[in-house]
Amino acid sequence: EPLFRSLLEEIDVTSKPYFVFGRLPSCDVTLDHPSISRHHAILQYKSEAAEGEKAQCGFYLYDLGSTHGTKVNKESVVARTYYRIRLGHVIRFGASTRLFVLRGDEDGQEGVEIEAEEEMMEFLKTKAERDERERREEEERRTREEKEAKQGISWGMMDDDDAEDVAAVNKPEVIDEDAYYNRDPKKALKRFMDQEGLEIDYETEQIGKSYEREFRVRIRLPIQGPAGELMCGEGVAAKKKDAVALCALDACRVLDAQGMLRSSA
Repeated sequence: EPLFRSLLEEIDVTSKPYFVFGRLPSCDVTLDHPSISRHHAILQYKSEAAEGEKAQCGFYLYDLGSTHGTKVNKESVVARTYYRIRLGHVIRFGASTRLFVLRGDEDGQEGVEIEAEEEMMEFLKTKAERDERERREEEERRTREEKEAKQGISWGMMDDDDAEDVAAVNKPEVIDEDAYYNRDPKKALKRFMDQEGLEIDYETEQIGKSYEREFRVRIRLPIQGPAGELMCGEGVAAKKKDAVALCALDACRVLDAQGMLRSSA
């Protein structure tokens, strides 16, 4: 008996000819994710096929022109088009992380079910890796901020090695410009652009989709490269705000290498 299985429940899809998926409570299967349309898609069973008809008997998925679309085995389907759904196929509505798999007891389908199960495990593994990467980035950011906050606080006590390091940094001929703009690269870049009478214009581009999404942020600088092109600062990260910060830091380094940031500090 075919079942439509999600990670949370099992739905007997043989109990009626079709099932409506959507955000409204009146739908047969209600999904709460904000990317789900009110009436998102229909799963329908075709019990008969006319002589000479190409369409086979079985389950078909029909996207009702949803805003954020539907995917079958990670491939986006065309709206208002019937797609044959077989045992083991993985369906995802909109940007919801909830997956649906058609299961049953038909002979010869074991290999398909195993393949779908492996695909689902790959999806979950990728998501877990992304979450772990974001967690590490957040921990590194906090550690860096705590370390920077502690810099310069010695309570009047330091050992000989620390005293030598401070003396070396404070020599008149040594200017630690890198430490200056690393503390707040966005602020340092804004000060430079303000002095040049220019507006900061971050260009943001989304790379990848869904759980593999990253942001690439660029800013054009008022200096030319060897070929006469405008030089840029660039940053890439899983979060937009981190990408902006990396972009600002890269721009500061480019300006500093040209001796322009130092003159504006």
